Order: sequence, then structure tokens, then C-alpha cells
Amino acid sequence: MDKTMKRMLRSLLAAGALCALSAAHAAHTKPNPTWASPTNHWFLSAGGGLEYPHFNANTRINNGSGFAPPADQDIYSYDNNHHPFVTFAGGYRYRWNQTWFPALMLGLTYQYLLSNDVGGKITQFSDPTFTNYNFRLDVSASILLAAAKLNLFQYRQFLPYVSAGLGGAYVRTGSYGETALPNVTPRTSAGFAENTKNQFAYTLGAGLDYFITPTLIISAGYQYLNLGHLYSGNGTSQWSGQSLNLGSYYSNEVLMNLTYLLP
Repeated sequence: MDKTMKRMLRSLLAAGALCALSAAHAAHTKPNPTWASPTNHWFLSAGGGLEYPHFNANTRINNGSGFAPPADQDIYSYDNNHHPFVTFAGGYRYRWNQTWFPALMLGLTYQYLLSNDVGGKITQFSDPTFTNYNFRLDVSASILLAAAKLNLFQYRQFLPYVSAGLGGAYVRTGSYGETALPNVTPRTSAGFAENTKNQFAYTLGAGLDYFITPTLIISAGYQYLNLGHLYSGNGTSQWSGQSLNLGSYYSNEVLMNLTYLLP
């Protein structure tokens, strides 16, 4: 786990502790009538954030050399970087005049993972002394989910929540490329082709809503996203008939949203 993820988890734990303290106080406090009006609303929201994807630690590809194993395979190791995404949602918000479980949002969420370079290093012949190339593979996704967000309790304008979504994703992998490291002679690229596929997808999340006005909510939270198993198209030359396997694509996401409750 890198330093950024550790800082993010510490922040989430601190936010959770604050929510727990607020809950203890809210249990003995009547809801503030300004922010607890039992009115249902249609809503629209938009936002974005950063995702921290995770892939197979190592992928092995037959290099066509004919050498005895394991020298007949090259190892592709992935870097785990962060990438941006945007999200839009719409639906209906049910509201009850109570402290605990005061609101439930049901609707559709669209999330677009902007094109990002997924990649790392290539170790030829499974020999660490032959780590000779960097590689990159472009990945993007359009995700449509049936989603629900449940507020756990309310203290003044603050409403912690849990969320879940279930649906599908259209995922594209393509624009594969290789670059030789210094003092290494460039080889013929494996040339893995573009691949598109429809995938089952789901999310799980938690965070905090804050009422800026009685009809405008800003939210910050964490979300786990799973897009299932991904791989590239087939390669060229001795890599024909083979694809670059990314394994199960899942990511940790930090996000912010702005929600407007329609009159």
C-alpha cells in the first residue's frame, strides 16, 4: 500500500470516528427542523474523483523463443497509478423526519473512467537481469449502474451514508506500446490489439453528505469499484493468438459529488 492510500485510509478512519461521536450525540437530539423536512424530491447530481486501480502483480506471456521454461515467457509487471473519473446520477430521494435512517436515494448512476495508461515493465525470459522495456496499455470504461444511497443518521446538516450499485460496463483496452530502457535495443513490439467488451460491474461505498442549502448537498466519500476480468486483443508476430491479461480490474476511489433536489 503506497503513502497516498495510507493517508486516504487514515482520513477515512478519522471521518468515521467523527461520525460515531456525532451519532452518539444525535441519538439524544431532536432533528433540526430546517434540515429534516420530510419531503421527497427528484434529484440530479454530478461529480468526480480519482481511482486507484489494481491489477495482476505479474502476467506471463509466451515469447516464442522456444527456450525451456521459464525462459520461454516474459513477465509483464504493472504499476498502480491513480486516474480521474467523472460521474452523473439522477433519481428519487425519499425523506423521513427522523434521526436514524432519515433518507434513501434510488436512481441511475453513470461513471466514465477517462482514458488512462496502464502499464509497467517487461522482464524478458523471466530473468530479472533482462528487465528491458516499459509498456503501456490504454484503458477506458463507461459504467451504468442501478444505485442506492442510504443515510445512516442526521446531525444538523451532516448525514453519513453507505451506498451500492449494480449494473454493467463497456470497457475498451487499446493503444498498446513499448519503449526500450536506456542502452537496450528496441525490439519488434508485441502489438496487442484493441479489445472492447461488456462487463458486469458493481460498487460499494461510504461517505458524508452535507447540506449547503435545503436543496443543495455536497458529498465526499470512498467507493470500491469492480469491473471484472479484462484483457487486451491478440498480439502480432510470435505473440499472435495471445493477449495481455490484466486480471480482475478493481479500484479504490475517492470522490466528491454535488446534488440538487428538484422542487
